Amino acid sequence: MFKIITTTFFLLFFSLSCYAEITYFSNEFTNQKYAISVNQRNKSDNFYKIPNTIAFRKELNSTNDNFKLFLMCSMSQNPSSLDKTNFKFDNIKIISITPNVDYNNSAPNPAAYDLDKEFVASLFHANSLQIQIPLFTHDKAQIKYLEYTIPNSILDEWKQVIAME
Repeated sequence: MFKIITTTFFLLFFSLSCYAEITYFSNEFTNQKYAISVNQRNKSDNFYKIPNTIAFRKELNSTNDNFKLFLMCSMSQNPSSLDKTNFKFDNIKIISITPNVDYNNSAPNPAAYDLDKEFVASLFHANSLQIQIPLFTHDKAQIKYLEYTIPNSILDEWKQVIAME
């Protein structure tokens, strides 16, 4: 399963331009179909303040709604599993999720999040979303945080993905 997720992510990473768009991916071996919204950082943006890539994915032909979120930061900012990632909806409600992070090689790896029904419902009704991503450091604290506000255009696109059948 991890190979499928990683392959999907890197295909999207190398094939999409620097703006968000909804794309479709299918795994012919399992006959699974996905809708994916991918946003990549503009090269002019400061990469210490913005994740390089954010992907929101829905499994379309599943009996259950399965959603995943992928966050990839720069090579010098690896997501950490030492703390949970915090998602703040409309500056009120906070949902914290432990990221799945793979540290097997030196390339930057995405933090993957399995999203439950409460998270998806909160996302669908939210007018704003802020993310606090834990990042691994080599200092004594071992962790720092990257805070990022999802632009409204991306949030609206994720709502379109949620509504897809």
